Amino acid sequence: MQLKSFFSIALAVGMLSTTASATANADDGTVPQQSEGVARSSAAVDNGALLAFERFYNADGTPGGSIVPGSVFYFQFSATNTSNRPVVLEDIVSKVWTATNPNHAAGLPSDYCDQWIERKDSGAQRQKFPVEVAPGQTITGILDNATYTFQAQAPNECRGMQLYFNAGVKMKQTDPQWKRLGGQDRFETAVRVSQEHFPGGAKSVVLARYDVAADALSAAPLAVQKSAPVLLTQTARLSPVTKAEIKRLKPERVYIAGGAGAVSNGVANEIRDLGYRVTRLGGQDRYETSIRIAEHGWGQSGSDSVFIATGRDFPDALSASAAAGANNAPVLLVDGLARSIRADVRGQLLELDPKNINIAGGTGVVTAQVANGLSSYGTVKRYAGATRYETSAAIGKQWHTANGTVYLATGANFADALAGAAVAGSKKAPVLLSQQNCIPDAVHSLITGTIKPQMGYVLGGTGVLTDRVLNQRPSCY
Repeated sequence: MQLKSFFSIALAVGMLSTTASATANADDGTVPQQSEGVARSSAAVDNGALLAFERFYNADGTPGGSIVPGSVFYFQFSATNTSNRPVVLEDIVSKVWTATNPNHAAGLPSDYCDQWIERKDSGAQRQKFPVEVAPGQTITGILDNATYTFQAQAPNECRGMQLYFNAGVKMKQTDPQWKRLGGQDRFETAVRVSQEHFPGGAKSVVLARYDVAADALSAAPLAVQKSAPVLLTQTARLSPVTKAEIKRLKPERVYIAGGAGAVSNGVANEIRDLGYRVTRLGGQDRYETSIRIAEHGWGQSGSDSVFIATGRDFPDALSASAAAGANNAPVLLVDGLARSIRADVRGQLLELDPKNINIAGGTGVVTAQVANGLSSYGTVKRYAGATRYETSAAIGKQWHTANGTVYLATGANFADALAGAAVAGSKKAPVLLSQQNCIPDAVHSLITGTIKPQMGYVLGGTGVLTDRVLNQRPSCY
């Protein structure tokens, strides 16, 4: 979009380009006519933060531009390569000078008065900006190749003379916000995740057994599809904190992931007694449960992609389930060390008819024989690393939202990441695995060098991921 009457700042670390103009025009929301003026600018990078200060000059090189008192002038940020990080406008006010003679020679004002230009939001492209932005206020959501327009109102003072101004805007990118979602146990952690992402309730809830990862990991993409949180339960007893959260959410339906051996009929009946409908998606084992979940969510439509993870261990499936949710794709579990794919999994693949089959993990968790068998049902690609941390980084590198959100979970156990995988998928955000007191190199590089998130969540309490990881996010090397 061309807005010739505006000046623009290209927000790129280490690079700044501008054009500038000032205008006298009524505040009617229209684009004012361009007046003469050029801008000179300076930019510096301080510890990776963009610092920019714009000064205006007249066409003849003298400082300032001119506006009539009471009129409006506009300025515009045109963002490129901003990393979508929050920006703090540190200085958005401008001193204004006036002369007794509007036609005075530059640099020879015989009289002046100091005024502050009030900056107010304006224009059609003000997305995510408040109506008025005060100095020092943080604004978020500045997207690459997007335009943000503001206007400034000149004061109706200084004896009605023409005003000459030197307009300044100073900004810098801020560090992303990080927040811990953790409780006293895995039940509370799941509830904290639910409360953070579903403050107004949810039409559906997915309930999974707290001490077996497989069912919940298969259910995470379904939770994304249903816009539902994943909550945890014991096999024979509904945790009080989980029960209270279900009542707060007021769902129309609760989906139970797993058969009666995973979540008992007694728990299902207790939920029904609360007034909620219950749908059980379960089989004789974790592999059949993943099939039942895929049938329910994608049986009618099929799926362009399917994610494959081993049912023998949890780490690779943690990251895969979030990626699957982001792609509206199911996770099917296989016996990764088997020589062939069991018949019911093959049947489900035929029904889903995927174009792409994504394997989470190396040949040590999903063998080459299994991968060869999968190639009969779609194009197979493996995402793997030498460790569970590198595998999570490989998956996250392929499926993430640049400048979006990141979830960090411990690689030592699965519980705290269970609920996080579902909400991560809904945000097209990766679940990345971390050590307790530092972030593995591959994961750290992905976060800081590729994703550059606006928001990050640490899943679980300080016993699984320390405050050092939350606040400093150091690399393990």
